[in-house]
Amino acid sequence: MVTLATLMEAPPSWFIHATLVTNQFIWSGMHVASHPALEFFPPHVFAAFRMSFGLPFIAAFARKVSCLRRGCLASAWRTP
Repeated sequence: MVTLATLMEAPPSWFIHATLVTNQFIWSGMHVASHPALEFFPPHVFAAFRMSFGLPFIAAFARKVSCLRRGCLASAWRTP
């Protein structure tokens, strides 16, 4: 039986580091932008903005993982 762990390879370390650095810049940018704006907007507005920014990426990853578990590998990783 083919498992999810055998189908997915680990990403290169430079990609992991670049993702972490990018995430840190986005998070700190949100803090710098939201700190002065908190006197005008409630904090939940910025939490909703962060969630709406990340949700498409989370949904795309979840779709690929669920497709891998169902066995449709060819259609999951197809590029347009």
